[in-house]
Amino acid sequence: MAKRNFLAALAAAAAATAVLGGLPAPAALAAGPAAAVSANADPALAAPVGGPALGALPPALAARLSEHVDRPVIVVMKDQFGQAAPGTAAAAARSAAVLGSQSALLKELGEVHATGVRRFTLVNSVAATVSAAEAQRLATAAPVAQVIADATVSIPASALGLAPAPPALGTRPPRPTAARRSSTPTRSPARAPTCTTSTASASRATPTAAT
Repeated sequence: MAKRNFLAALAAAAAATAVLGGLPAPAALAAGPAAAVSANADPALAAPVGGPALGALPPALAARLSEHVDRPVIVVMKDQFGQAAPGTAAAAARSAAVLGSQSALLKELGEVHATGVRRFTLVNSVAATVSAAEAQRLATAAPVAQVIADATVSIPASALGLAPAPPALGTRPPRPTAARRSSTPTRSPARAPTCTTSTASASRATPTAAT
Protein backbone atom coordinates (compact mmCIF):
# COMPACT_ATOMS: atom_id res chain seq x y z
CA MET A 1 0.00 0.00 0.00
CA ALA A 2 1.60 3.23 -1.13
CA LYS A 3 0.89 6.47 0.72
CA ARG A 4 1.05 9.75 -1.13
CA ASN A 5 0.14 13.32 -0.48
CA PHE A 6 -2.96 14.28 -2.45
CA LEU A 7 -1.00 17.06 -4.17
CA ALA A 8 1.34 14.43 -5.61
CA ALA A 9 -1.69 12.78 -7.19
CA LEU A 10 -2.73 16.15 -8.59
CA ALA A 11 0.73 16.69 -10.04
CA ALA A 12 0.72 13.24 -11.62
CA ALA A 13 -2.67 13.89 -13.16
CA ALA A 14 -1.54 17.31 -14.38
CA ALA A 15 1.61 15.88 -15.95
CA ALA A 16 -0.35 13.17 -17.73
CA THR A 17 -2.94 15.64 -18.97
CA ALA A 18 -0.29 18.15 -20.04
CA VAL A 19 1.21 15.53 -22.32
CA LEU A 20 -2.18 15.28 -23.99
CA GLY A 21 -2.29 19.04 -24.43
CA GLY A 22 -3.81 20.64 -21.36
CA LEU A 23 -4.21 20.79 -17.61
CA PRO A 24 -7.04 19.31 -15.57
CA ALA A 25 -10.14 21.38 -15.07
CA PRO A 26 -10.72 22.69 -11.54
CA ALA A 27 -13.67 20.34 -11.02
CA ALA A 28 -11.46 17.34 -11.75
CA LEU A 29 -9.00 18.45 -9.11
CA ALA A 30 -11.62 17.94 -6.42
CA ALA A 31 -11.98 14.22 -7.12
CA GLY A 32 -10.61 11.74 -4.62
CA PRO A 33 -10.69 11.27 -0.85
CA ALA A 34 -9.67 14.85 -0.08
CA ALA A 35 -12.87 16.85 0.12
CA ALA A 36 -13.14 20.42 -1.09
CA VAL A 37 -13.67 23.11 1.54
CA SER A 38 -17.14 24.52 1.20
CA ALA A 39 -18.06 28.09 2.10
CA ASN A 40 -20.71 28.59 4.78
CA ALA A 41 -23.05 31.54 4.97
CA ASP A 42 -20.98 33.59 7.39
CA PRO A 43 -21.97 37.26 7.01
CA ALA A 44 -18.53 38.45 8.16
CA LEU A 45 -16.92 36.47 5.35
CA ALA A 46 -19.56 37.11 2.71
CA ALA A 47 -17.93 37.54 -0.68
CA PRO A 48 -18.76 40.27 -3.15
CA VAL A 49 -19.86 39.35 -6.65
CA GLY A 50 -17.04 37.35 -8.22
CA GLY A 51 -15.46 36.56 -4.85
CA PRO A 52 -13.11 38.53 -2.60
CA ALA A 53 -9.79 39.72 -3.85
CA LEU A 54 -6.61 38.36 -2.27
CA GLY A 55 -3.90 40.46 -0.70
CA ALA A 56 -3.81 43.02 2.10
CA LEU A 57 -6.56 42.65 4.72
CA PRO A 58 -8.03 45.05 7.27
CA PRO A 59 -6.27 44.47 10.62
CA ALA A 60 -9.45 43.32 12.39
CA LEU A 61 -10.25 40.75 9.69
CA ALA A 62 -6.65 39.55 9.55
CA ALA A 63 -6.69 39.05 13.34
CA ARG A 64 -9.87 37.00 13.13
CA LEU A 65 -8.61 34.87 10.28
CA SER A 66 -5.41 34.18 12.25
CA GLU A 67 -7.21 32.34 15.06
CA HIS A 68 -6.90 28.54 15.33
CA VAL A 69 -4.50 27.95 12.44
CA ASP A 70 -4.82 24.18 12.28
CA ARG A 71 -6.27 23.23 8.88
CA PRO A 72 -3.84 22.07 6.15
CA VAL A 73 -5.19 22.90 2.72
CA ILE A 74 -4.11 23.16 -0.91
CA VAL A 75 -5.24 26.30 -2.74
CA VAL A 76 -5.52 25.61 -6.48
CA MET A 77 -5.48 28.74 -8.61
CA LYS A 78 -7.77 29.29 -11.59
CA ASP A 79 -4.90 30.41 -13.80
CA GLN A 80 -3.12 27.28 -15.04
CA PHE A 81 -0.27 27.65 -17.50
CA GLY A 82 0.87 25.37 -20.31
CA GLN A 83 4.03 23.36 -19.85
CA ALA A 84 7.40 24.47 -21.21
CA ALA A 85 10.70 22.69 -21.73
CA PRO A 86 13.04 23.17 -18.77
CA GLY A 87 15.83 25.69 -19.24
CA THR A 88 14.11 27.59 -22.03
CA ALA A 89 12.89 31.17 -22.18
CA ALA A 90 9.33 29.83 -22.22
CA ALA A 91 9.98 28.01 -18.93
CA ALA A 92 11.33 31.21 -17.34
CA ALA A 93 8.28 33.14 -18.54
CA ARG A 94 5.96 30.46 -17.21
CA SER A 95 7.69 30.50 -13.80
CA ALA A 96 7.33 34.28 -13.61
CA ALA A 97 3.65 34.04 -14.55
CA VAL A 98 2.97 31.42 -11.86
CA LEU A 99 4.76 33.50 -9.22
CA GLY A 100 2.80 36.58 -10.26
CA SER A 101 -0.52 34.74 -9.97
CA GLN A 102 0.41 33.52 -6.47
CA SER A 103 1.84 36.77 -5.08
CA ALA A 104 -1.44 38.16 -3.69
CA LEU A 105 -2.27 34.80 -2.10
CA LEU A 106 1.18 34.58 -0.49
CA LYS A 107 0.78 38.10 0.90
CA GLU A 108 -2.56 37.22 2.46
CA LEU A 109 -1.22 33.96 3.91
CA GLY A 110 1.49 35.98 5.60
CA GLU A 111 -1.06 38.35 7.14
CA VAL A 112 -3.16 35.51 8.57
CA HIS A 113 -0.05 33.77 9.99
CA ALA A 114 -0.39 30.65 7.86
CA THR A 115 2.24 27.99 8.49
CA GLY A 116 3.95 25.44 6.27
CA VAL A 117 3.51 27.56 3.14
CA ARG A 118 4.77 25.77 0.02
CA ARG A 119 4.52 26.88 -3.60
CA PHE A 120 3.93 24.48 -6.50
CA THR A 121 4.26 25.23 -10.17
CA LEU A 122 3.36 22.08 -12.13
CA VAL A 123 -0.17 22.62 -10.87
CA ASN A 124 -0.40 26.33 -10.00
CA SER A 125 -1.19 25.95 -6.31
CA VAL A 126 -0.05 26.74 -2.78
CA ALA A 127 -0.18 24.47 0.26
CA ALA A 128 -0.49 25.98 3.73
CA THR A 129 -2.02 25.45 7.14
CA VAL A 130 -4.67 28.09 7.83
CA SER A 131 -7.67 28.64 10.07
CA ALA A 132 -11.07 27.24 9.12
CA ALA A 133 -12.30 30.80 8.54
CA GLU A 134 -9.43 31.55 6.16
CA ALA A 135 -10.02 28.30 4.29
CA GLN A 136 -13.65 29.33 3.90
CA ARG A 137 -12.67 32.77 2.62
CA LEU A 138 -10.15 31.37 0.14
CA ALA A 139 -12.74 28.95 -1.24
CA THR A 140 -14.80 31.94 -2.43
CA ALA A 141 -11.89 34.11 -3.62
CA ALA A 142 -12.04 35.19 -7.24
CA PRO A 143 -8.60 33.88 -8.32
CA VAL A 144 -9.06 30.50 -6.58
CA ALA A 145 -10.44 27.47 -8.37
CA GLN A 146 -10.60 25.11 -5.40
CA VAL A 147 -9.51 24.74 -1.79
CA ILE A 148 -8.77 21.10 -1.03
CA ALA A 149 -8.01 19.48 2.30
CA ASP A 150 -4.33 18.51 2.30
CA ALA A 151 -4.33 14.90 3.43
CA THR A 152 -2.32 11.74 2.93
CA VAL A 153 -4.23 9.08 1.02
CA SER A 154 -3.45 5.39 0.65
CA ILE A 155 -3.25 4.13 -2.93
CA PRO A 156 -2.68 0.43 -3.69
CA ALA A 157 0.47 -0.13 -5.72
CA SER A 158 -1.59 -2.13 -8.23
CA ALA A 159 -3.77 0.92 -8.91
CA LEU A 160 -0.65 2.86 -9.90
CA GLY A 161 0.65 0.06 -12.10
CA LEU A 162 3.64 -0.44 -9.84
CA ALA A 163 5.30 -3.76 -9.15
CA PRO A 164 6.32 -4.66 -5.59
CA ALA A 165 9.64 -3.09 -4.68
CA PRO A 166 12.60 -5.50 -5.15
CA PRO A 167 14.86 -6.20 -2.17
CA ALA A 168 17.72 -3.79 -1.68
CA LEU A 169 21.10 -4.68 -3.16
CA GLY A 170 23.39 -6.65 -0.88
CA THR A 171 20.57 -8.13 1.15
CA ARG A 172 19.69 -11.80 1.32
CA PRO A 173 16.24 -13.24 1.70
CA PRO A 174 15.51 -14.44 5.24
CA ARG A 175 16.32 -18.09 5.90
CA PRO A 176 14.00 -20.50 7.65
CA THR A 177 14.49 -20.41 11.38
CA ALA A 178 14.96 -24.17 11.73
CA ALA A 179 17.23 -25.46 14.45
CA ARG A 180 20.74 -25.96 13.18
CA ARG A 181 22.99 -28.82 14.11
CA SER A 182 26.13 -27.92 15.91
CA SER A 183 29.25 -28.29 13.80
CA THR A 184 31.35 -29.03 16.90
CA PRO A 185 31.58 -32.79 17.52
CA THR A 186 30.48 -33.94 20.94
CA ARG A 187 32.90 -35.87 23.09
CA SER A 188 32.10 -38.55 25.59
CA PRO A 189 33.14 -37.90 29.20
CA ALA A 190 36.81 -38.73 29.88
CA ARG A 191 37.42 -41.89 31.80
CA ALA A 192 39.96 -42.24 34.61
CA PRO A 193 43.05 -44.22 33.50
CA THR A 194 43.29 -47.78 34.86
CA CYS A 195 46.48 -49.74 35.60
CA THR A 196 46.44 -53.54 35.28
CA THR A 197 49.34 -55.77 36.32
CA SER A 198 49.59 -59.55 36.25
CA THR A 199 50.42 -61.64 39.33
CA ALA A 200 53.50 -63.10 37.65
CA SER A 201 55.03 -59.71 36.98
CA ALA A 202 54.32 -58.62 40.51
CA SER A 203 56.09 -61.70 41.93
CA ARG A 204 59.15 -61.02 39.79
CA ALA A 205 59.33 -57.48 40.89
CA THR A 206 59.20 -58.35 44.65
CA PRO A 207 62.35 -60.18 45.98
CA THR A 208 61.83 -63.07 48.45
CA ALA A 209 64.01 -63.58 51.53
CA ALA A 210 65.91 -66.89 51.96
CA THR A 211 64.85 -69.12 54.83
